[in-house]
Amino acid sequence: MDLSSDEIILMDSGKPPVSYQENRLGVINGKLILTNKKLIFEPSKFQSIVGSFLLSMEPGSRYIEIPLTQIVRVEKGFMAHLKILTRDKEYSFKGMRGIDKWIEAIERAMLSISPSKAPNSIIQGISVRFCPYCGSPVSPEDVYCRNCGKQLPK
Repeated sequence: MDLSSDEIILMDSGKPPVSYQENRLGVINGKLILTNKKLIFEPSKFQSIVGSFLLSMEPGSRYIEIPLTQIVRVEKGFMAHLKILTRDKEYSFKGMRGIDKWIEAIERAMLSISPSKAPNSIIQGISVRFCPYCGSPVSPEDVYCRNCGKQLPK
């Protein structure tokens, strides 16, 4: 995984593995990583028989990078199922621990990149402003930034 010098890892699913559901039969195990610029799925070395077969057909091709600017919607599916919808594709990740925290983190990261491209679930009915020091979204009643801790102007 290559990160640019201004890219920061915000969340990492770690272990146990997350499953990327490519199609009805194709499930690949790995981990999900959220940076301030993209969502990354990194396949693990240990796969099921089907996952091993899929990876052997196209080595390295299942490494997925989804730029946050391409994400249209983030949805919580049944149980621990995370759906990421982009302009041209739907990604399905299963086995997510702390799915609500993941959805919130992805939406906040999207909002910090471009408020106009943030999911409607964040913007509707909420007065949005940003920390002038670090660019993180802050609520109207915040006196200090929750990210960098600096006092916010009134």
